[in-house]
Amino acid sequence: RIAAALDIDLTAEFAAKIEEDIARTSPHKPSTLQDLEAGKPMEIDDIVGAVVEISRLIDIEAPMIEAFYTLLRRTAEVAGCYPGDGSFTLAPRA
Repeated sequence: RIAAALDIDLTAEFAAKIEEDIARTSPHKPSTLQDLEAGKPMEIDDIVGAVVEISRLIDIEAPMIEAFYTLLRRTAEVAGCYPGDGSFTLAPRA
């Protein structure tokens, strides 16, 4: 819904890319998981927080991505893998 609101078509092309990536990297752990396991800073705000912020700026509700972002950020904070001082804030809902 976010992409569609921005006139970005992710339908068939995006689905094919995801399937290709899964087939190519299925035994590979995502970089955020590798960072968590290694105790390294995780790029949560740049990857997931940005999508949440965009959804708020264009007034599209995205409860699942917001929940995922909240849980991922909290997991990183508890593990000491959240970079910076925790001052990142999301744009308020429109």
